[in-house]
Amino acid sequence: MAASSSSNTAFKQLKEICVPLLQHTLLTPQAIPATSSLLTDLYNLLSTLRAASNASLTPGTLDYVFFPIVQLIKRNPLATIPDVIIEKLMLVLGVLFEEWWWACEIDVWEQMVMLCAAVFCGIDTLPARGPGIDDVKGKRRERTVEARRATLSCLIAMLKRQQGDVMSPKGRTPSMASHRYTQLHTRAQLPKLLPILGQTLTSLLETAQSSSPTLQDSSLELIKILLEDYFSDAFIPSVLPGVVSTMIKVALGKGKGGWVRSELIKRALEIIGIIVVRGVGDDICEREGALNVVTTLEDLTNFQTDLTKSALQQDESKPQAPYTTRRTPSFVSSTASQLLLALNTLSPLLTHPHPTALLSLSYFASLILSQATQTLSDATPILLRVLLTLSTKSQFPDVAVHAQSELVRLLSPSPEHNKPSASHTLLHTLSKLTSDNLSSLPRLLSTSTRIGAAGAGLNDTQIQTLSSQVIAACSLAFSIPHIRTSFATLLGPTGGIEKWGWNILSVLHLAPPVSHVSVGIKSIEVLLEAPLGEGSERGMFPEIGIKGIESRETKTSVEEMFRALGRAADEEGLWAVEWFVGVGVAASSSKRKGGRWARWEERMRRVAALWVGARILEGLGGVKLGEMIKEERKAKSKRMKKVAKWVAKSVAGFWERPVGTDDEEEYEREDEKDGQSMELDTFEDANRLPTEYIKGFDPLVTTFDLSISQPQPRPIPIDTSSNPQPIDFSSLETLRTLLSLHLLTLTSTLLTVSFRPLLLYTLYPLLHSLTSSNTTINTTALSALSSLTHSLSYATPSNLLLANFDYALDATSKRLAHRRNLDVEAFGVMRVLVRLVGRDVVARAGDVIEGVFERLEEFHGYGDIVEGVFGVVGEVVGVLKEEGDMEMEEDEVVEVVEEKVDHVRRFTEWYKKRSERIDEEEEDYGKAPKTDWGTLSPKGKEQDEEAGTSMDTSPSPDAQIDEHPPPLPPQQDQEPKLTPSQELTAQIITHSTPFLTHGNPVVRARILSLIEDAALTLSPSHPSDSSDTTASALLPTIHKAWPYILNRLSDASPFVITAAASLIASLSSTHGDFLSPRLTKDIWLRFKTLLSKLEESDKQSALAKQTTKSGVLAVGTESIYTNSTRLYCGILKTLKNAVKGGGLERWDVKWDVCVRCRKFLGSGTNEEVRKDARALFRAMKAVDEDLVWVALMGSLGRDLFAEGNVEEREGWRSVRWLGEESEKWDLEGGVKSVFGIPEVKVVDSEDQEMQP
Repeated sequence: MAASSSSNTAFKQLKEICVPLLQHTLLTPQAIPATSSLLTDLYNLLSTLRAASNASLTPGTLDYVFFPIVQLIKRNPLATIPDVIIEKLMLVLGVLFEEWWWACEIDVWEQMVMLCAAVFCGIDTLPARGPGIDDVKGKRRERTVEARRATLSCLIAMLKRQQGDVMSPKGRTPSMASHRYTQLHTRAQLPKLLPILGQTLTSLLETAQSSSPTLQDSSLELIKILLEDYFSDAFIPSVLPGVVSTMIKVALGKGKGGWVRSELIKRALEIIGIIVVRGVGDDICEREGALNVVTTLEDLTNFQTDLTKSALQQDESKPQAPYTTRRTPSFVSSTASQLLLALNTLSPLLTHPHPTALLSLSYFASLILSQATQTLSDATPILLRVLLTLSTKSQFPDVAVHAQSELVRLLSPSPEHNKPSASHTLLHTLSKLTSDNLSSLPRLLSTSTRIGAAGAGLNDTQIQTLSSQVIAACSLAFSIPHIRTSFATLLGPTGGIEKWGWNILSVLHLAPPVSHVSVGIKSIEVLLEAPLGEGSERGMFPEIGIKGIESRETKTSVEEMFRALGRAADEEGLWAVEWFVGVGVAASSSKRKGGRWARWEERMRRVAALWVGARILEGLGGVKLGEMIKEERKAKSKRMKKVAKWVAKSVAGFWERPVGTDDEEEYEREDEKDGQSMELDTFEDANRLPTEYIKGFDPLVTTFDLSISQPQPRPIPIDTSSNPQPIDFSSLETLRTLLSLHLLTLTSTLLTVSFRPLLLYTLYPLLHSLTSSNTTINTTALSALSSLTHSLSYATPSNLLLANFDYALDATSKRLAHRRNLDVEAFGVMRVLVRLVGRDVVARAGDVIEGVFERLEEFHGYGDIVEGVFGVVGEVVGVLKEEGDMEMEEDEVVEVVEEKVDHVRRFTEWYKKRSERIDEEEEDYGKAPKTDWGTLSPKGKEQDEEAGTSMDTSPSPDAQIDEHPPPLPPQQDQEPKLTPSQELTAQIITHSTPFLTHGNPVVRARILSLIEDAALTLSPSHPSDSSDTTASALLPTIHKAWPYILNRLSDASPFVITAAASLIASLSSTHGDFLSPRLTKDIWLRFKTLLSKLEESDKQSALAKQTTKSGVLAVGTESIYTNSTRLYCGILKTLKNAVKGGGLERWDVKWDVCVRCRKFLGSGTNEEVRKDARALFRAMKAVDEDLVWVALMGSLGRDLFAEGNVEEREGWRSVRWLGEESEKWDLEGGVKSVFGIPEVKVVDSEDQEMQP
């Protein structure tokens, strides 16, 4: 009853519109607006009723609504109906047929389809004359976009296959929907309707490329409906080429800028997939005899017979239906060739930014691979590349997961997933594809190197795509065992690695990292002692670039490709690691001929081999350079451990080769002597005479002919544009060192604790690189040592080196022991070890230091060796000095603490006994003498003094007892013994002093600094030390070298003079008794000359300030780091120490010192110099205050202690000249500081109070 009621209500509503519409079916200019309005109301009402309840629109109601529509079409020619009426009419029919699809008569459905097709294709607008018709001279008038879009929606409603639903209120089940579709499909195959549908498809292909998005979407939807539901299998081949070419244009957006909408690409790819599968799919071609599939041996035997039978059956069959195309082997072959070209143009879609487009491409590729594997076998590599590339799209997880799952499904030989023959075909294609990619990589790399940065962007994209495909193929090895086997073969002995490996190494040109930070010896010590995990530099290896590749993502993809190959091949890939590392560590052949360019290429191949081997080893071991192991990995096999140990030893062998035995270095020295230009060096035959061919006898050459100068051949112009970079052997050496450190790091990470025995071979290379002058190598070595520390479970790299110090010391001593092949850089390693070991170096490395001095005696003429030796020796002395300073500070602290404790204890005892009476004890002065001392003989006097008795000559009991006094302790004739540290320091000084006259000023300055540190080391640091002991070890050597030390004060190099002055100042503080007698005789005369020279040089120096802001004359420079400032400080400290030690006894010398050094008290002098000057004058004031008073007060021109006119005093006029000279220095503040006179300062200008 409810359904009947709703139906009646709907009918009444529709009747109110249909009756007026029937009256306006004849379209006149006056009736068109009313008809348009009524059609709009009818469309709105039908849409509302359909959305509310389907039960209200019964078949009878739909027939009633359809009647005025038919009358409108019959009473007006289609060509005369305006576009706005056509649009609304088609909208009404569309809503109507969404319900009427189930119940309308077949003839009515057919007529409406033909009507809509005529409107859409423009058949109804053929040229005609009449009212409302535009005469366009034979051209067809197109309907508006809105009218055509409404017509398409009507066609879609009539042709779209309904699915049905069991729960439908009208009982429209899926079986009913299938039956209805069969009726409509059968009618569509009749010759009357099929051509119209074909013409409709043609128009749809045109509108699919329209600029209107809605028209495009409707056109593609209708094309899919026609191809999928209404065109027969025989008709599909006829339209296949046109549909595919149009859809390719739609997907790529030919002629349009920017990317095509992802939904449009999705619809276009779906249409291509449908028509390709229905047109040339494996199943349809096999059914029609165009394809014979061989799955058994019997099929293979009958293969040729089946082909002949199928051809005869097709020739003898009945004539084919119109508009259809028969599938034959030739048709399939030709169509496959065309499709190959078309599918190849879809590759740009791989870079589409929207995941919907990429996901549609993945679905399309997997559909073609599964349904047309045999017919489109040539396109299989293209489609596999598409899926492989999409499976690496990490930014779109859904796309990557789907592509990965589809690849596994297609390549799995399981029958429920895929045909066994198809999976074997795809596996074979995948293996060949990977080999082709590895073979194509050298070509792309060489192209990148040639074109440079201009075309690097496009080439980088190609390299990245190729690498990602190999990575994706390798990732399948964990799911499909057959793929793992193929990769194991590829990287194994039979994989042809000699071919593709050499091709890659020939074009893989690496670039060293850019250095940014320099690390010194002391900084290295701090970093080595820091625990792991502190600082961002831990485990950070500088990146090695690839020439020709600008993008970092591309470089990373190439690295990850080799890692993936190692992971896929598993242990079989160890053979590839051995091969690449073997190429990298192989020594150059002495028989090799060629120019510098050939040798550069050979070295670059070896460097590239180490890089590739390291990347494959990372994949095999599941580790990555610079990353700490955070989780437990699978146990390494014995074979992998064996190969890793071999790699570590082989790479460490680079540092074992004696210097000068490499033929390449000899070649380089010869080329440097030649001095040829790079263009001629890159071509080995550039300066040779051209080859000449002569027939007959050899011509005789006489001496006269030889004396005639022959014209030189013109140099052959060399095109160096093909050479990717200039010849730079130093960068190759850097790369080889870096990659060797990489391999050492990787092997230590793989072997973990098993790497410990290899420290005997690998510890020295790490330390050697750590002390390199190349900051990149330095940083890499530090990171490698940190990773090694982590692998061997040490807290800090310093702990690792201390625990295995013997290994490092043994390796270093070997390189210092060779006389013919002395490694100069081993001295740097020794410096690091000395810094780490500290004072223990005396006991652990004393013999090595003696060997260092032996090398010094043998190679004293070589500057590099001398600098290296004294670098080590200076480090030893510096360590001993620092340790001594620390001990002295600790002793001072202990003494202060003990003294404070003793004061407290004595005060406590006194406080307890303060009220007790203390009996004063009378002092016993002994017996008074009985005889005058003057009357005794000297002998008797001595006896009386020793016995402490009376001078009485008569014997007494006491005298009898003291007749034999106790013997004195024997005098120690033996020299006091030195500690091992002092013995080593004394030995160092003895061997170093002869080099004070070395030709290199750096060496001279270093020797002076060395002696200074040694003097501080041998000075008595605390009361337990014996000054005689240290003096006996130091002063004889200083005495012998004294003339050379004095001569250094007049050296040509300013920094040598500074070092000599600093040494003299240190000697004056530690051994003043030795230096004081020499001050007046030798030192002061040279100091006066030096002060005069410094005064003249300061006047010409740009760093010296002439006057201050207040007009005071300045002395010296503002900086404390200039040579003049350091010399002034050294001179003043020496004079101060000499004064304290009593070295300035002559009055004239003291006066001269006061007069010459008073200017350093001025306010314009550097603060450090003023401080030392005040200390000097205070020391002289303690010795001779009158002299200092006269010199300083005379310089001021007044007496700061007296009142009145000082010029009236007697003798004051004799020193008046001092004040005339010193007026420009402003000495008042310095003089007050010397005499302790407080300065008066204004505290507050408002209070006007003066405060001392």
